Amino acid sequence: MAESLPRKESELIQFAKNFMQTIIADFAGYELEEADADELEEAFVEALTAFEGNKAKQHAARAAKALKDTKIKRLTAVIRQKARRIRASGNTPNSKIARLGLRVRDEILTRVGVPETAPVFEILLRRTRHIIRFWEEGSKRRRRKPKGVIGAEIYQKIGEDGEFKVLTFAANTPHTIDYDMPDVGKQAYYYLRWVTRRNERSEMSLIHSATITG
Repeated sequence: MAESLPRKESELIQFAKNFMQTIIADFAGYELEEADADELEEAFVEALTAFEGNKAKQHAARAAKALKDTKIKRLTAVIRQKARRIRASGNTPNSKIARLGLRVRDEILTRVGVPETAPVFEILLRRTRHIIRFWEEGSKRRRRKPKGVIGAEIYQKIGEDGEFKVLTFAANTPHTIDYDMPDVGKQAYYYLRWVTRRNERSEMSLIHSATITG
């Protein structure tokens, strides 16, 4: 039967130290020979030396990494500070900025227009709660917004005879809408429109509906 020994190396070293010292002091009482005690002591010393050496290397590696991180952080800060000064002068042409490996700015700023497509969205049901997840048409991650868009306006009405009104603005997806118990069993209808930084709006999305559950 295999003996159950400590798995943690530091605990195993302490266990082995006691085991070795006890055997050396009374190897005959454990029906062992002096050669057994010598072999045990040799194995313990070799393991202890390797263990302590490895621990020292780990401490040194952590110190080296901390020093490296500090130096890299300072280098990054210095580069950014110099880059800001170069850009701030406004006299350095893009060709020279590109030669430094920096990204050049558009010489002619292009206006971001209204998205050509409306938001795509789905409604997830929770107790007295609708969770609306919206994204740009064609987005595989189902989180992306079109360029220049800051969020979506959510329009809502309760029941077929209700009128659509702006319920809220959602900067991020998903967006949660909570209902009260008296609304349970009613049908909620939604459509969304993208809103740009210029406060422009896209076409309205398709209308989706879901029951308010309790």
